[in-house]
Amino acid sequence: DGACKPSAILASNTSTLSIDGIAEAVADPSRVVGMHFFSPANVMRLLENVRGARTGAVAVATAMAMGKKLKKTTVLAGDD
Repeated sequence: DGACKPSAILASNTSTLSIDGIAEAVADPSRVVGMHFFSPANVMRLLENVRGARTGAVAVATAMAMGKKLKKTTVLAGDD
């Protein structure tokens, strides 16, 4: 968190750590979103973006736009 600009989106590729748990460790949890690329990422077209309880609209929109730019089939899921 301290190494980034306050406006930076913090995206995690992990599917084992909770996005809400990661968000607890930063000053602005609205900037935290999950972007789960399936393996192998260069072949698999699916990108699962994960919204945490406090993920903001800007972080979600940024993750979805990034998926589109990468030509992925992008879906939005919750952090369960």
